[in-house]
Amino acid sequence: MTVSPMQPIRGVMAPCITPFREDGEVDEDALASYLDFLADHVHGIVVCAIYGSGILMRPNQRQRVAERAVEIVGTRARVLVFAGAADTDTATQLARHAEQIGADGVTCVAPFYYRQVDEALFRHFKALVDAVDLPVYAYDSPVYAGNQLSFALLEHLASAGLAGVVTGAASFGIEHLWECIRRLQSGRLQVLSIRDGIALPAMMMGAVGFDSGAANFFPELAVELYEAVTSGRYEAGTQLQKRILQFRDISHALGRNIPTLHALIGMRGFATGVPKRPFFPLSAKEVENLRTQLAPLGFPPEGPL
Repeated sequence: MTVSPMQPIRGVMAPCITPFREDGEVDEDALASYLDFLADHVHGIVVCAIYGSGILMRPNQRQRVAERAVEIVGTRARVLVFAGAADTDTATQLARHAEQIGADGVTCVAPFYYRQVDEALFRHFKALVDAVDLPVYAYDSPVYAGNQLSFALLEHLASAGLAGVVTGAASFGIEHLWECIRRLQSGRLQVLSIRDGIALPAMMMGAVGFDSGAANFFPELAVELYEAVTSGRYEAGTQLQKRILQFRDISHALGRNIPTLHALIGMRGFATGVPKRPFFPLSAKEVENLRTQLAPLGFPPEGPL
């Protein structure tokens, strides 16, 4: 699919993995073939985000991945660069680099580890908004960041130029997502679901798309769900949502999401290198067990990629 740079960001966003070599450097050959595949199937790709191990990478590694993504993806999908960091200076540096290389937007989680008051969080995101002309999206992930983006803060940031928020963490529940859409999505701030497990209700409530871990290894299914809901085929959308939940149940069962995603993408025929340490690959036995559990769900799908 080809997207216009003038269109608002919406649809299925794949927070893609980053393949590494054993020495901890990025495996650029593996990254290139994998990104080429994703670009033909999803609406947007987020690099170096939660599944892309950006938090574990040096800034120059993150910048190189972003550069390769823009080069490889072109206009087939939107490229958003995750600029999340514990400090504002690094986040701003990554955001400026994203703009310089021609990325379509920036995503950023709240500064993590240290507990921050709302004013500090506002200043952090406002620094990114002021630093670039790209749309900036906040990832609302309080369990991992340790800082929650309140409705009052998001309303303040929307007035300051924040483009959108990706929210709906499991700890919040669907009511929080609905309240976020009801209060904030009024033409000045887009709301996307941070979980594909609630994509159906999120979009029926008005979310313009969703982040999808499953899109890393089965982008066709995630896009099929998006298209079913946006075309009003809710019964079909319900069945597709159930199917994604089945994949989530199996793929999350080991409690090692990033190594599991590497294995699942490998089942599609792609080299995925190794995950960034301290993560470590699944064993051959674990991979075979995954394959056995997923076979009844039609994965990996048959036919050419």
